[in-house]
Amino acid sequence: MGVAIPTTWVTAITGISPRHAQLLSYIVTPLVILALLPVLQIGLPGNHCLFRACLGVVCPGCGVTRSVVAALHGDFRAAWEFNPCGLLVLMALVGQAVFAGLEWIFERHRTISLKHALFSNFIVMTTLLVVWLIRILVLLTSH
Repeated sequence: MGVAIPTTWVTAITGISPRHAQLLSYIVTPLVILALLPVLQIGLPGNHCLFRACLGVVCPGCGVTRSVVAALHGDFRAAWEFNPCGLLVLMALVGQAVFAGLEWIFERHRTISLKHALFSNFIVMTTLLVVWLIRILVLLTSH
């Protein structure tokens, strides 16, 4: 998915090469996000979506966090109901960490390219928008 802390921070903190800093960043960032999601869910009552509060309709990302947390707990049906894109986001985060980890382990001299990260982001964003449009159409036709 291309989510990572700046490699310059990793290089400055660890002193490793920029290539290894990029890989470490691509491994650690999604794992930290996945670890923090359940913690962020605690103590957040009510609706926190500014888009929904202002416009009265769900935004493309509404339910993604709850979807990922439900999937991490093995409740894939609830994950799908919260937002089907949550499963795609989870796969993208896990995939990023796994592929960067494999690249680190096997010392391939090919870094994760911006082109691949942008393509992954494009897939996730396009799917979010398509699911959102379907949700809006269902909402409009049900009233």
